[in-house]
Amino acid sequence: MLFPSCKTTLAQVATRTVCTIVLCAVGTEFTSGETKETSRPSTTATPEAWPPPRHHSWARFPVGAWQRVRIVSQVLDETETVVNTSVAHVTKTLTEITARGVRLKIERMVELEGKSFSAPPQIVYQGFADEVEGEQVFAMKDLKPATLTLDGREFLCHVREIDLRAADHQRTVKIFYSNTRAPYVLRQETISQGTAAEQVEMYESVLETIALDMPYPVLMKIKSTILMKKHHRHPRGSDTAWVVLDPEIPGGVVAQSAKKVNAQGQTVGRNLLQLTDHGLSSADRSHEVDDVSDATVRKWRRLRGRRRATSISATQSPP
Repeated sequence: MLFPSCKTTLAQVATRTVCTIVLCAVGTEFTSGETKETSRPSTTATPEAWPPPRHHSWARFPVGAWQRVRIVSQVLDETETVVNTSVAHVTKTLTEITARGVRLKIERMVELEGKSFSAPPQIVYQGFADEVEGEQVFAMKDLKPATLTLDGREFLCHVREIDLRAADHQRTVKIFYSNTRAPYVLRQETISQGTAAEQVEMYESVLETIALDMPYPVLMKIKSTILMKKHHRHPRGSDTAWVVLDPEIPGGVVAQSAKKVNAQGQTVGRNLLQLTDHGLSSADRSHEVDDVSDATVRKWRRLRGRRRATSISATQSPP
């Protein structure tokens, strides 16, 4: 979600951060529940498994792959003055890949008012059909294929609508999927609503790809990335996030800028997310946390070690 907390509610499910929705390839082949197909696009837009794990931002990597991000969050008052700032260092590790999704271990350390707090590790489930723990795929149906235009290029998309149900809410997710271009899920529309009488509020969100092949510094290298935007609307206001994706990074998200606006149009919260390190196994993982990226720290220390070794060798050489 854009502004995470520890307790899961309908609002949190509806406002799941783009870090979660973008990271999760949505939709797969299920046989349970009612399925109705109204049309099928051409074979160029429909792969054998929809979508396959190789197009999922976590499942395409081996178990043990991980990423670490730094999130700066601010709370603003009615005059849009910052009244509270916190910094979170979050590490996500891929622990399991199943036929229907992945499980991630999330470790979080928060810095607030000069103090540090570590939360107990959590195991989070991400289904390929965008479902979270407690949700089930109730129905799927294929819609008419659609063509999306990005950077002047047209991409034929297979469009699928998925009905997700849980004990206290339901969500309808419409996925625009292309198997020819990352991020593969080029657009996603979601409507969420509580099933209890006291939870009739409606939540709507749209995730869309804005630009491809955008240069962006990922750690110490300029890379071609994908720019996406998510807008979430709810009765208390709206959340907007701009997200930078790199498909070569476990989890995909390397940067995010988000703001939260209340019903009166005032900004009441904002955060910045930045990738600080990543790897394919625990052997790659540094346990240090710093204001600069852990990868940068390791590279600096390697260079310092080489210079020190060169200096010692020079002083010990015979005249």
